[in-house]
Amino acid sequence: MIVTKIERQKKDPDRYSLFIDGSFAVGVRSAVLLRAGLRKGDDVSQETLELLRAEEEFGAARAAALRYAGRRRRTEHEIRKKLSSLSFSPPTIEAAIGTLRDSGLADDRAYVRAFIHDAQLHRPAGGRMISHRLRGKGIPPDILRDEVSSALGPGEETLLAERCAEPYLAKLEHRAASGKVFCPGEKEALLRRYLAGRGFCRSAVDAAVKTALSSAGTGG
Repeated sequence: MIVTKIERQKKDPDRYSLFIDGSFAVGVRSAVLLRAGLRKGDDVSQETLELLRAEEEFGAARAAALRYAGRRRRTEHEIRKKLSSLSFSPPTIEAAIGTLRDSGLADDRAYVRAFIHDAQLHRPAGGRMISHRLRGKGIPPDILRDEVSSALGPGEETLLAERCAEPYLAKLEHRAASGKVFCPGEKEALLRRYLAGRGFCRSAVDAAVKTALSSAGTGG
């Protein structure tokens, strides 16, 4: 097979159209063409042509992954799903993700730590809720288990539950002061339900409820 023409593309000056035996064969970036060292009139094998296509696809996939991951933190699962939606082949997708992983732009452990930190700053939640949210983002089970248990041990989860309990109980007390009539034990039951709904474990809920009711001077 003979390279019959190499033509710069009008829409993208950094890309060239490679024609083999008079027919368009592949579009490649200038860097890929330079590394291949191809010129008009060169003999090119099918294997070389396939390598050019693979390298071009990899470059496009890596660029797409960088753009996507550069907007905000992404999990590997999210990046993989995005590249798949752009019709890149599985081997190319994994190779592109590998380059992001090597550069630190794809790091599921760092993603989990940042996610937990940000979540607890804005609206504290227990390990169950955090784990549920992260599973939806495709975090592998082993990473999820290690990082959540490390960041949200029993003591830390109790402190976070107490942070959630105090303002919620204050809302209930405000409603009571405004005329809302609560049955005996109702405020405690509502507080427990709220904390459980935020994903806190039973021991953290028990401790937080006890502390909140004691501080408020009410039996619920």
